[in-house]
Amino acid sequence: MIWPNWAEEEKERARLTLKSAMRSDRNTGFFVSEADIGAFVHFLASEGLEAFFWRLKSFENHDLRGNEFAIEGMQSDIQGMAIAVEHVAVTLGGTATQLLEKFKQLWRDPDVLRILKRGDVAPLARTARLAQDWSALKAKINALRSEPGGQVAADLAMAHRIRGGVHAVLPEDDHFELEALFIGLMRAALLTFVEVRRNDPALKKDPEDIPVD
Repeated sequence: MIWPNWAEEEKERARLTLKSAMRSDRNTGFFVSEADIGAFVHFLASEGLEAFFWRLKSFENHDLRGNEFAIEGMQSDIQGMAIAVEHVAVTLGGTATQLLEKFKQLWRDPDVLRILKRGDVAPLARTARLAQDWSALKAKINALRSEPGGQVAADLAMAHRIRGGVHAVLPEDDHFELEALFIGLMRAALLTFVEVRRNDPALKKDPEDIPVD
């Protein structure tokens, strides 16, 4: 159970972080309104997906007020957020075994789907040994961003790669890269929610407690 004051504080933290993330990255090709973000945060709270809030709070604590173990804490938070992203996908209706396949079920945008279904993309997300050359793997996934729908597809592919590697140490120790990975996971969850919401009448209805600025 989450205490009401804590819940409102963490919902606001998530809302502001997502607004900032979408404002700083305008190249996804998808318009996300403040109402979309508010609906997503409400969805997390109402569907028992508070782990999303916990991981964000923990990551910020490690990021801004961490000690010599901050990097390890951020790595763990990223892996925990990848699991939270999968829980979001399941709650939205994804039934496949693997996260990448869940994304394929949930996304209808043709550009995003085209990339996710390509034969050269699935191995980037699924093949564990590729993470042994982490820099090369990141470069290949980031190269997708130059294509139509690629900004989103790259986030989704990386989310699956991180989720699939939660039983090993995340091979990233650069502070700024860790921040980018965490924001990418949040963005993957938000954009997947927005994509499903646009096609699901039940999710289109805004709850009364969603603030509209």
